[in-house]
This record gives sequence, structure tokens and C-alpha cells, in this order.
Amino acid sequence: MEYIELEPLSIACIDSPPAPEPARAHAVRYVDHSLPSHFIPGQWCRAWVDVRNEGTQRWEPHPPDGQAVNLVLRVEQVTHQFPLPHPVDPQEAARVQMVFLWPSTSDPVVLTVDMVKQNVTYFSDARSALLQLTSNVTANPPTYGVDFLEFSSPATVCPKARFGIWVRLRNSGSLHWDISAASGRRVRVVAWINGHIVAGESLPAPVGPLQICDLHMVVSAPVVPGQYVLEVNLVHEGITYFKAKNVSSMETPLTVSSASVPAGAALYDTALRSNWAFYHPSLGVSRLADGTALPQVLERAKGCHVWDLDGRRFIDYTMGWGCALLGHGNDVVEAAVRRSMGCGPTLPLPHRLELELTDMLCQTAEIPCAEVVAFGKNGSDVCTLAVRLARQATGRKIILFCGYHGWQDWYSESLGFGGTGVPERQPSLVLRVDFNDTTSLTRLIVAHRRDLAGVIMEPSGASGGHRMVGEDIDLEFLQTAASATREAGAVLIFDEIITGFRYPKGSVQKATGVVPDMACFGKAVGNGYPISVLLGRHSVMRHMDRTFYGPTFKGEVYSMAAAQAALTLYRTEPVIDHVWAYGRRLQEGISRLCAEAGLDASIAGPPFRTVLHFNETDPKRHRLIRTLYLQELLRGGLITYSGIMLPSYAHTEAELEETLSVISSALRKVKQCNEGGLAELHRAIEIPLVR
Repeated sequence: MEYIELEPLSIACIDSPPAPEPARAHAVRYVDHSLPSHFIPGQWCRAWVDVRNEGTQRWEPHPPDGQAVNLVLRVEQVTHQFPLPHPVDPQEAARVQMVFLWPSTSDPVVLTVDMVKQNVTYFSDARSALLQLTSNVTANPPTYGVDFLEFSSPATVCPKARFGIWVRLRNSGSLHWDISAASGRRVRVVAWINGHIVAGESLPAPVGPLQICDLHMVVSAPVVPGQYVLEVNLVHEGITYFKAKNVSSMETPLTVSSASVPAGAALYDTALRSNWAFYHPSLGVSRLADGTALPQVLERAKGCHVWDLDGRRFIDYTMGWGCALLGHGNDVVEAAVRRSMGCGPTLPLPHRLELELTDMLCQTAEIPCAEVVAFGKNGSDVCTLAVRLARQATGRKIILFCGYHGWQDWYSESLGFGGTGVPERQPSLVLRVDFNDTTSLTRLIVAHRRDLAGVIMEPSGASGGHRMVGEDIDLEFLQTAASATREAGAVLIFDEIITGFRYPKGSVQKATGVVPDMACFGKAVGNGYPISVLLGRHSVMRHMDRTFYGPTFKGEVYSMAAAQAALTLYRTEPVIDHVWAYGRRLQEGISRLCAEAGLDASIAGPPFRTVLHFNETDPKRHRLIRTLYLQELLRGGLITYSGIMLPSYAHTEAELEETLSVISSALRKVKQCNEGGLAELHRAIEIPLVR
């Protein structure tokens, strides 16, 4: 592979008249430039030229009469034109970005830069200077080299805004760009504003010589309004910055407006500095290029809406991760909690409310397996307790699982050490079963029957596999799970954290008649207050004293009051009917909009937990499409959990209409950009890529 190195610039004046010279309408001075130190024949390259308007007329990039002023680059016999980034008045300057194909030759190449006013004149014909340079050939590339092939960033941002940029770059050096932090020598992308580092981001994958990669990253704007320069380059950690090796940076002007600083900006900075463990759907971006503010820090919530610190309203489809089934701040639940606040929240002995709630749960028709109760604060608590009880009741160790069952070690072990910090065991004690796959289930039960302690599963809409949400239950699968598990002498556990009080008749076990040995409930139980429940048969639950279970706050009084009120409403209000009807109309509406937009996509999940799945087989394109879709939902004011939507009793016809309108716009945007190719998708995306 041959590389081409540039000689220093030479500026040639063509037919320049003697001074003094009268003012000209069309005149330019080439102030500065940036070009790669070498080019690869037949490859794309990126450069920029700073031009100053030395004439008397304003340069317009998009005038109504079509007489735009463009920069012209002639490379051999090929002519390229590049637009101005903004209008340029006399004596003002602009930086023009250029991306062009280097000729497939190792011979010397002459590059000529000119300006043109469309349909009027080339500036060189109007006695203005040309910029010329000549290349020479070298066979050896430098160790450090990068070509910035394309770049996208907003021209104007608000003070302290966190905005997204996209850069497409090629490794034009001989160094292999490693991304492993363990090596201590990884290559990362760094952004500066006026010389101050404002962002750093790891490459998405290792990049070898001549390879190209795309990177989306978040940059923080200065707090003081004014004109700045945004610079992007790379660093070889522990060794050198690329620009210290004479590798030119990607630079672009950035205007910080005089708009007020968003109320949540300082608090969000605190979060990023000292409190990382929270969900941020925009992955840190606070504003889009058109000025749309994205949700970051919330002030209040009511019904199915949340408001940020600046008073902007959003429709919520996370609903407290599925907790607020009745809606945020339900009046009946809140009143019950207020009445309980005359007492301290955490007591040495059970409070009256805990025992009343125990009786309420054991007597409820919605949960047939409920003979004994154990309380927790979240779903992970009671799922872990259920697994311990299954192991103690059987004296065995292996657990088969189907779905998501919390963040604690027994489950996280199945996800691998690298992403969880939980050591893996060989052989593993925790094995995944594919949802609704009866063959897989029976094969695993037979293979491990001698040491099988239990099977735990989400009995509807189980997450896992290549889709975030599974379909509704296949009754044959559920019946087989029950019979095969019990034939093996193991314990059957339903994780009804999500399905509890959402599924018809209040639970999957009640609706299907397939009753487990134990069932985990949470989420909707307290309508947003932290409470979960394990309910099960006495024969299994009697082993509680050998599970080392004792959360400090499991008997917390206020959540007991909330749960009593919520369970009463589930019995007296048509909550389940409303959620399913709303969810079905939402699914039907999204399917219709996909068909109208001509997008190959399908709805996954039961009506109470819905996600749109794009049927794209290319993983890179699928990730771009999904990111753009989620970005556009946020632009329209919808908050989801990575696209998963959980309707509540508080969502009404008005929210459904607004939701479908936003989704319609998002799908049209996805369709338009997808048809334009990968680069068009990248240009449209202003948030980091979702996983």
C-alpha cells in the first residue's frame, strides 16, 4: 500500500493586477487549512479550508435565487463543490469542510482550491487567488494517523448543554488501535473545546490500519456564551496524544448561545460525577440540535406524566419500572400512606398493617398458591429467597430459569463475570430455558433431574434471548413445566413480579389454573412504594429459618399501607381490563403505523408490556435504527425503558392519541434515514448508540 505525503502549501495568484486594486465583488483569502499528512490512493479523505470574504458581497450558502457561494476543489480532472456552513459577510471568515476521493495513483497530484458563485463566476476568473498544493509519494505510513471522513455536530448549543456528536474516522497509520482497558494502551477519542478536554470515549471496536469506524459521543458545552472551537482527536493512553505526533485534529466552530442554563444541568453534573447508577434514556444528551430538551432530572409525577425541573411534561411508559400500575401518586394510595405516617416506619415487631396485609394476601383468590407470606423490598429480594427455599427444600443445587429475575448473585452468575462482577462456576448451577420452548425445557429437566432444585420463570412475556420482551404464555409449555418439574421432585416458581395484578384474574396462575409451589410478586403491589412478596405452599416455605433472610426494611410500615390500598383498588376497579384494552389499541396502532411507513417491524410482548422490534438482520443497522427510533420518541416527549412500554390505569384516550402521533413521526424519520443508508442514519442520531 502506497501513501502520499503533501508538500507545504503554495499560493499562486493568477493574473493578479498591480496594486492598488479597487474593491471587487468576488474576492477570497485562504486563511488556514488542515489536510492529512498523507493520503491513501483510492481512499476517501477529509480536509478543511478557512476562507475570508475579501469582496463586497455577502456569501450565501442557500439563497432563493440559487446563486450560492461554494468552495471548489479540483483533484486531477475531478471537480468537487462544498457548501459554506453559514452566510459570510465581507471581512468575515468560515471553515469549509471537504470530503473527497483521492485518485488511485501514486504519481504526484495537484490540488486546486477556488470559490464559485453559482451561475455567475469562479472567483479566479474575477481576479482572485487560487490555492494550490502538490503531493509526493512515500511507501511507509506513520505510526499515528487518522483521517476524519465525516463529522456531525450542532452549530449552536445552550450553556452547559450536553450534546451529541458523530465522527467517522479511518486509521491511516500503522498502529492497531486497541480498546482493551486491561492493556493500559488503548486508543480513545478525545474532544476539546478551546483546548480544554470536555469528553472522552472508547472506540466501539478495535480498528486496524485502513479500517473505518463510527463513533457517537456526548460533549459538554461551556457555561459562558460565546464563540468556541470544538476539536476532536485521539489519544494512545499512557503514551501520547495523536496531535503531539503532528496528526491534525477535526475542528469546527461552536456557538454557545445566551439562553438560560437548564434548571437540571448542575444536578445532572453532580449525578455524573458522584451517582452513576440511574437510568438516563438519552444517555446523557440534554438537548438535540433543534433545541428540543430531553428529560434528565425530574421534579414531580402524577398519573402517567412526569415533569422535569423546567416544567416540561412527558408521557411516562416506564411507570416506576412497572410499579405505578394505578398511576403515579394515586390519590387513594397516597391518602393511605399519609394516614400511616403517625407511626415510625421500621419497628422491632410486626405492625398491625403487616399482619392485615398478610391475611389479605393469603385470602385473595388471585393467588392460589398463597399459604405463607414473606415480604421484601424489591423483586430481587423475593426471587433470591425463592431460589434459596427451593434448594433447601430439595437439598439440590441446580436452578433452571426463564426470564429476568433480578440483579443478585445467583441470577447474575448466568450473565458472566465480565458484565456483572459475579464469578462463574463450572459447571454452572444456573441454566437458561428458552421461553415457550417445551422441548428445551423437558431436555434440561431430564438432563439435570438428579440435582434439580427448581424451575423459576416469568410465566408471560418473559424477557431474554434476542428480543427484550417475549410473547404471551403457551399453556402447553406452562403445563409441561409444572408436571415435569414435580416429576423430577423439584420446585416450580412463578416470577409474577410483572404479571401480578396485570394479568387477567390477577395472576397467570389464576388465569391458567397452573399453580406453582411459590410465586414472587412486586412492582404493582405497592403502586410505587417499595414492597415485594413471596407467597407459597407451607411445605416449601417452612424452610425459611435456613435461608439467612432478613432485610432491614422488609416490614416498613408505609409500604404496607400503600399495598393494602392498592390491592383494594385492584379488586374494586377495572384496572386489568383497562390496561389490556389500552395495550391492545397501542399495539394495533403501532402495527398500523409501521405498515403505513413501509417499515418491516413487529410488536413483541403481551398488551401490558409492549416493545417494537425492527426486523433488520444486520446488527449494526439494527442498532442504528433502534437508537434513532428511541431518540425520536424522546423528542416527542415519550419516556420508555429502551422502547418497552408499560401502560397503566392512568393512561387515557388523550395519551394514546398523543403517543401514536409521536410514534408516527418517529417511524417516518426512521424510514427516511434508513433509505438514505448508514451514513444518513448516523447523521440523524444525536445520542450515543443504545445497546
